[in-house]
Amino acid sequence: MRKVWLFTFGLFFSFSLQAQFGVKGAYHFSDAADWQAFSTENGAAESIIGNGWSVGVDYWFRLKKHRVEFLPELNYSLLQQDFPNLGWSNDASFTSFFFNTNLYIFDLKGDCDCPTFSKQGPTLKKGVFIQLSPGISYAASELTLPSTTLKANTVAFSIGAGIGFDLGLSDLLTLSPMLGLRYYPGIQWDTFAATKAETDNFPVLDNTSSLNQWYAGLRLGIRLDQ
Repeated sequence: MRKVWLFTFGLFFSFSLQAQFGVKGAYHFSDAADWQAFSTENGAAESIIGNGWSVGVDYWFRLKKHRVEFLPELNYSLLQQDFPNLGWSNDASFTSFFFNTNLYIFDLKGDCDCPTFSKQGPTLKKGVFIQLSPGISYAASELTLPSTTLKANTVAFSIGAGIGFDLGLSDLLTLSPMLGLRYYPGIQWDTFAATKAETDNFPVLDNTSSLNQWYAGLRLGIRLDQ
């Protein structure tokens, strides 16, 4: 698996030298409906999948006559959650491929492939976009309990949606803040069933849960063909 990802990254960057690529960072707020644990301190239930950061790289191309832009992305995220009163912690990582599609809803007939900085007209009209993003992830969990550590991994599909805005800094650089939500309809980590023997602090326990990830991010687009 590691060699496959290294090869993919290498191929990705070789193509990036000919057009536009981007580097993206984001922070995620997670909620897994069926993976909740009670904190003995305040009795509140919290998601076992915690919050955390992600980094990604993407490659840009677009339709010729409409402002529909494609940014396939390789992404890595690490989400951490701790329950000090229970002696628990969970590290969840996602190595993902996302096929991001940006729709410039106020400028769909724009035919310029230049950055927002070079476009004529109102910046808001030229820069606002909606992003749709189907994805596939290699999802791994390392759940540490007082007596053992449980590891699991799986492949999970997701769909994301968000809104963003391009700020053209120059013909070379574009900065794009974004807000969005990624939804995983089902992640299956079979080792979670083993926690039944450890504690009664799960209000609901299942091997499979959906996952919502709200995120705020920032993308730096770089055009090497300018």
